[in-house]
Amino acid sequence: MASIRVLSGYHTEYRQRKNSLLSDRQQFSKRDAFVLSMPFIFYLFTGCLAVNSYVDPTLPKATAATLVARDAPAPLSLHVEFLTQGKPNVNVTRDLYNRISEVLRSSGLFSEVRSSSADNIDRLYVVMNNVGDRGGAAAKGVGTGLTFGLVGSMVTDGYLFTATYNVPRKLDHGIS
Repeated sequence: MASIRVLSGYHTEYRQRKNSLLSDRQQFSKRDAFVLSMPFIFYLFTGCLAVNSYVDPTLPKATAATLVARDAPAPLSLHVEFLTQGKPNVNVTRDLYNRISEVLRSSGLFSEVRSSSADNIDRLYVVMNNVGDRGGAAAKGVGTGLTFGLVGSMVTDGYLFTATYNVPRKLDHGIS
């Protein structure tokens, strides 16, 4: 009788092991299906996360062909400053200076474009100030992130642009 009990206990233990192995395999396959489906699910929602920028269509279109050339191109002293919320941003200022000076050089309106100033040459002062609402943008970004992009958001970034062009006046004092 004792030998039958041992054999019966072994058979019960074998069944429990077999069932637990089968249960682990089923959980593993469910986990695999979930992991494999995540890229597809994220792919479906990428349209919600598209980044588009829009420029006001009422702005006038200006091209190099519309510029009127001077009879005698003169040198230009260019001063550029980029501000973020009213504070100087040196890295962007350098890039902006390079872009603006390249456009001015290629226009042919000036004989040269330089950063140093002199009393008797034309001067162009360009100031751009990024005045976007950072708090509102951050709040909208958190809302979009919490919903994994299901609820989109649109943020407007504001810029104040000032350009001042000074031509030196040549005064005739009447003194010879």
